Amino acid sequence: MKPKFILFMLVSGTVFFASCVSSKKFKASQAEVAQLHSRVDSLNKVVTDCNGTVDQLKAQNATAMKEAADCKAAKDAITARKAEIDKALAEQGTSFEDMRKRAEDAVSKLDSAGATVTAKNGMLFVSMPAKLSYKKGSSNLSKSGKEALEVIAQIMNDNPDAKVIVVGNSDSLSYKKGGDYDNWSLSTDRANTIVRTLRDHYKIDPTRITSAGRSKYDPIADNASKEGRTQNRRTDVVLVPDWTKLWEIIQTAGKN
Repeated sequence: MKPKFILFMLVSGTVFFASCVSSKKFKASQAEVAQLHSRVDSLNKVVTDCNGTVDQLKAQNATAMKEAADCKAAKDAITARKAEIDKALAEQGTSFEDMRKRAEDAVSKLDSAGATVTAKNGMLFVSMPAKLSYKKGSSNLSKSGKEALEVIAQIMNDNPDAKVIVVGNSDSLSYKKGGDYDNWSLSTDRANTIVRTLRDHYKIDPTRITSAGRSKYDPIADNASKEGRTQNRRTDVVLVPDWTKLWEIIQTAGKN
């Protein structure tokens, strides 16, 4: 071969080989760039999602902060209301305890006759046995019964806001006075007699007094024995403190 032709072939081969190598590198670079673009797109999506999560968390945090503030305000209001109720309870409790002590001191004069004072359900029960106040089967108050009511009147005068419920009770033995008169009638009449005596003799405001009869239906002992029947024949004078202030506070709390 001629030297010029050989030189041409060598140059052409070199250019072709170089061209093939450059083409491969170019394609590889393109592939790498495409992969990087895909990665960037994925990262951008992650960033977008993260930003959305951040915004959502910010909104939730704002809501939580508001709810926390509302809860604190509610707690403060409840704490203040509780303090107000506790104060009223303390005042009323002191008043009630004072009334109980006065009642016990006053009724101690009637201990020998079996009178008792019991505190129950926020009320005072002064229990007067029938033998202290009435003859058997009668609703006429005896002298000792009238004197006993002086003790009740004293308690009421010492506690002008308290109200009184007088409840007559009997044993279970049948009682007939004639017609429809029975133990229920007798227990009611005895309560009415005490109410009238408090009103007329001791000048207690009648708007403070209520009378009722329970007949044999509220026993405190077994009617099967004589001793039990004796205990059941009684009149309960129930002293009810004035809970109006406390009730008003509780009612107000319920509306807030």
